[in-house]
Amino acid sequence: MKKIRWKLGIGFIGPTRSGIIEFDDDATDEEIIESVIDAENYYINIDWEAEEQDDG
Repeated sequence: MKKIRWKLGIGFIGPTRSGIIEFDDDATDEEIIESVIDAENYYINIDWEAEEQDDG
């Protein structure tokens, strides 16, 4: 069993999140990356919107 420790921060002093995810010994890097991104997305919400352009 592999234990992968991940840590999430934004580069500034403040709260960080971390955790450990367990994988089978034969887990690929792609499987690990996908799981770490899923854990990251649990804590981060990103939104965007296009700004209206003024043609006048």
